[in-house]
Amino acid sequence: MDADTGLTYPNSPLMVVIDVLNLPLLDDGSPLWPWGKFVGSCQRREFEILRERGGAMAEAVSTLFGFSADELSRIEAERHELALMDQAVGLQWSRDEGRTEGRAEIILSLLRHGMPLADASRYTGLSEDEILNLAKDMKFVP
Repeated sequence: MDADTGLTYPNSPLMVVIDVLNLPLLDDGSPLWPWGKFVGSCQRREFEILRERGGAMAEAVSTLFGFSADELSRIEAERHELALMDQAVGLQWSRDEGRTEGRAEIILSLLRHGMPLADASRYTGLSEDEILNLAKDMKFVP
């Protein structure tokens, strides 16, 4: 039992989902309402109102403001984070593209060495039409 709130928490892991988009506009008295508001807030004034509640909410808002105390630094950090996400997406795309091209080269090599189209289809999991389209894209005629 939490001494501050009087709430009892289960010993097993618990996942709480807060539907921020459907959160009531006015406080409904639920202990989760302020946290949903915290997650969904965009303006400094909204956070300041939440900080006035005191306790853990005040600490969370103060910590958030500490992270983004300087507007220019916050914007720079957001840009950096977006650049890192773009880089990760680009790397994943490159890996996927490399796997696709490598797989295509192997399939075409099998065909060049005389493997029947039906066998290539069975071993690769691609349909014969997919293999023929792949061969056409790679300018290979079986």
